Amino acid sequence: TKNTTTNDAINTNDVVNDAVEKGIINKPGDAVLNSIIETMRIIYTNKEGIKSKDIISQIDKSPASVDRYLEILRKVDLIKFDGSPKFGKYVVKKDSVFSKNSEM
Repeated sequence: TKNTTTNDAINTNDVVNDAVEKGIINKPGDAVLNSIIETMRIIYTNKEGIKSKDIISQIDKSPASVDRYLEILRKVDLIKFDGSPKFGKYVVKKDSVFSKNSEM
């Protein structure tokens, strides 16, 4: 729903801004931040996890760009890679703001 998407964007933005303030990551530009938010939304809506190639096809960005977004989301502790390199998927971390919101 639109409200959930708005909340996801706010949560991702807050977490990214907090990581910037703590020096964990460099401040992304608006376009990159929007792509990071979109990447997080895709991962969040795929409860069983999702492969990076499937994320790439959904947001129409280069593999290098998607890898950058995934690395930022890992650094800010929102997602993790679960499984083997060949068959693993990206999932929301159990202790992230997103998993806490979905339990309410």
